Amino acid sequence: MVLDQQEQDDSDAFGAVLRNNWVLIVDRFEGDYALCEVSSCDKIIKIPKNNLPVGVAESDVLKLDPLGRKLVIDVAITAQRRKESLAKLEGLLKSGSPTS
Repeated sequence: MVLDQQEQDDSDAFGAVLRNNWVLIVDRFEGDYALCEVSSCDKIIKIPKNNLPVGVAESDVLKLDPLGRKLVIDVAITAQRRKESLAKLEGLLKSGSPTS
């Protein structure tokens, strides 16, 4: 689900992250934006790249810094999610099961 136009305004989308302390997962990049899944509600929002930390990549988990002013990569949760995804993939490859 993508937020409606009112919620999707660039500044409002980032403001919503700040107001709600959302945790985001970077899904993909399109032009000057990152499309991020809001982990608590399965919505996708567009965040301008200039509001993202340097070096951010697809599948990174983003959260607010301790002061609640900017997004930072949650390195530990990102690493854990990647490890779990790799383990699932390896399990599928070993079992020969088709992906569903």
